[in-house]
Amino acid sequence: MHAAKEGFKPKQIPQWWPLSKYIAWLTEPQVLSRSDFFNKSFLQAPRPEDRTQIEMSAETGAVEEGNLFTTTGLRLGHLPRFTPRSDEKQFAERFTEITLTVRVETGERNARELNLLHPLGGERRLVHWKTSDHHGAFWKSPDDVTKALSKTNRVRMVLATPAVFKRGWKPAWLNEKLEGTPPDSSVKLKLVGASVQRWRAVSGWSLAPPRGPKPIKRLVPAGGVYFFEVVGAGNAAPLVDRWLQPVSDDPQDRLDGFGLVTWGTWGNANGRNG
Repeated sequence: MHAAKEGFKPKQIPQWWPLSKYIAWLTEPQVLSRSDFFNKSFLQAPRPEDRTQIEMSAETGAVEEGNLFTTTGLRLGHLPRFTPRSDEKQFAERFTEITLTVRVETGERNARELNLLHPLGGERRLVHWKTSDHHGAFWKSPDDVTKALSKTNRVRMVLATPAVFKRGWKPAWLNEKLEGTPPDSSVKLKLVGASVQRWRAVSGWSLAPPRGPKPIKRLVPAGGVYFFEVVGAGNAAPLVDRWLQPVSDDPQDRLDGFGLVTWGTWGNANGRNG
């Protein structure tokens, strides 16, 4: 093993991946070593947009003294491409338009025919909401992942959204032997390794009584990877039912979408231990 050179910096990694490339990485981790793996189909993170805000007095119509603050949002209409050529000047060559899809689970019948304008986010910007079955397949385990998990007992759990665990980076559903089953799953796993970034804080403002700031939560950032081995003689196949399902400890955090995960393999995907 060679020591890293002084001043070493890791290569830049794109933030948004095409589904086909992401599936390839989940089932064959070694594809990252290919020189042609990253291309213009990958996208960078959305660019932040800072805005200066003020609070107006309802009585005087003037700015409240001292109530000047800045908010930062994300531009999600277009995302920068990962590897544009230096001679590409056109906006369409450097950016690509995106759309967002949201999964909402509800028993309300009228939600299935949703088609209206309604505000979204802290700045209450209008958004067109409508139901669609077109993107339903995106929320299910891809066939290649399903096949790979049926042949292995070496499992990677990748955080697609930030997770909230009572023990910091470690899920509470793991015991002192680092064994346990993810929420609503029958597969018993043993943790053998993890690669996560430093925790990040999230808070907010409650509009429901009692109004005021919400408690700060420590999040395990999205992109964190947990390496497991299946305990016993079974395989990881049942985990496909937990594709993009939450694994956070608290039921309310799971309902809020914290800790959605995808599943993949690691090492010799077809190998078995014990």
